[in-house]
Amino acid sequence: MDQREMIVDMLSKAFLDNPRVLRTIKKGNTEKKLRIMTEYAYDLVSKYNGVFISSDHSTSMIYYRKSVHKMNLYDFWRYFRMFMLCIKPSKAPSIQKREKYIESLRPQGIDYIYVWLLGNNPQIRGLRGLAEIRSLLDEKSLEYNLPILIETTVERNLKLYQYVGFEIYHHWYDDKEDLNVWFLKREVLVAIKNREKAALTI
Repeated sequence: MDQREMIVDMLSKAFLDNPRVLRTIKKGNTEKKLRIMTEYAYDLVSKYNGVFISSDHSTSMIYYRKSVHKMNLYDFWRYFRMFMLCIKPSKAPSIQKREKYIESLRPQGIDYIYVWLLGNNPQIRGLRGLAEIRSLLDEKSLEYNLPILIETTVERNLKLYQYVGFEIYHHWYDDKEDLNVWFLKREVLVAIKNREKAALTI
């Protein structure tokens, strides 16, 4: 199994615990539809080298820098194909409205690194994968001198994200969908402190 297959497999399975996603997809063959959605995300950001899997294959991530994340005609065609294959037509207006509102709740007027998907393989125990994710986040944050953002609708994932340095900066409850969305941010200062701490232990 190559890197793409491993990452797509891991992250598509992570979607099974995501109510924000599960409420929008068409009925029938859920795992296949989640895989199509994950393949779309992987291919969209892989051209920016925005994919990562830990050395022990326990944790993977898809991310991008906001200012360089541009879609071409082929990307739009793939998005339309993914949408038609996977998303309930009745959900389209509410999805677009919710995603637009979520976008408006992110910090405006600044560049940042956005973690689109982050997941782990529950069959592999230990913190090695998360430690490597944390190091990568430090590296990217310092390289570009940018904060890192992520969102989740899965409350138990908050501890996972907080472990690698994220802090909640906003919470929104969508009463129409009975859905919680937590907005998390990782400041550059986190990466600086981690780098200084590592230097002291050498």
